[in-house]
Amino acid sequence: MFGLLINPRPHQDESLLGYLQRLAKANGLPRKELLTAFARADETDVADWLQMMEGPLSWPAVSAEFRDPRPKGVKLWTTHHARYCPICLGEAGYWRESWGLTLVTTCSVHGTELHGRCPNCLKETDPSAMSANSCQACGTSLSGTNFEIAPASDTAAWLTSGFEDRFYADSLPADAGLAALTYEQFHELSSRLAVRSLPTERTQPLKVADSGSLGMV
Repeated sequence: MFGLLINPRPHQDESLLGYLQRLAKANGLPRKELLTAFARADETDVADWLQMMEGPLSWPAVSAEFRDPRPKGVKLWTTHHARYCPICLGEAGYWRESWGLTLVTTCSVHGTELHGRCPNCLKETDPSAMSANSCQACGTSLSGTNFEIAPASDTAAWLTSGFEDRFYADSLPADAGLAALTYEQFHELSSRLAVRSLPTERTQPLKVADSGSLGMV
């Protein structure tokens, strides 16, 4: 679709937006140029590219949200705000797909809360930070261990594990119950039960569209 010379293989748990910016950097392109091309590309071309790349499970859903964002009570994916684990960025150098889930606020690898602001200027991080793993406002690196890192609460860590288990399991059990829910269904149930943890500066009333009905298979 892009006709680029360098096409690094995505990590099995890499964020789509993070990969697109890594792709732009590898080919010496402005990040906005590649993201704009992706957003405006033909739907069939995007579907073919996603299939060819064999990226993580989340990529088609994130692609749809990024290319055609629609108002919704509690979105499954957030494409305007970027949370991150500074230790993971320092160790692995890429953005994980689960960090883009609206209800995920913790790092399952290190058992800590995800960051959502620059540690220096306190600007809220957005996807532009993914291009160089640094704050685009002041240039401060977002990776490393020189951060004040809070341990994750048990509830928030459980929620993160619930999503990631559904991402990376070979298959879900066929029997009824919580374990049989897909990650989309798990999100819907969790949002309706208000099982989530947000930093205090981002706390907001939980309003869920069509909260009177809940459809689960």
